[in-house]
Amino acid sequence: MDRAVYLDYAASTPLDPRVKRVVSEALDTGGNPSSVHAPGRQARRAVEEARQGLADLLGVEASTVVFTSGATESNNLALSGALRAVLIRKPESRPEPLRVLTTPLEHPSVRETLQALSAVHDMEIDLLPTDGQGRVRAEAVTEMVTERTFLVSVMWVNNVLG
Repeated sequence: MDRAVYLDYAASTPLDPRVKRVVSEALDTGGNPSSVHAPGRQARRAVEEARQGLADLLGVEASTVVFTSGATESNNLALSGALRAVLIRKPESRPEPLRVLTTPLEHPSVRETLQALSAVHDMEIDLLPTDGQGRVRAEAVTEMVTERTFLVSVMWVNNVLG
């Protein structure tokens, strides 16, 4: 066989050669995007161009695109931010206890973040049923959502099951 086939996409994927080229160029520049010197300004331009490109692709404002170090930080930020957005409401307009729907198959970074948040806030975590292939029926979500549900967190593709 001339070429190996990489099949372990559970935690990592091979780097696209185009991405490798751009990242290598950025690393060669060496500028801190928060610095005011020329390499820093060049790095800031590259970050903002990437942000705008993603925003255009997603059809959102560039100011809403946030870069993180990876999936765990992204999940933590999204879940904590969703809860924070609910908590800043006036208490009288907020149903309690708050409720999150998720599945038993979520990535540990989701499960553990939700558990940590529920330990310090009045929040329940309810698990949606999944079938033998890890799928969630839309009807199950509809049936379980209540006025206290502020978030439904379900992964689109499972990192283990595919």
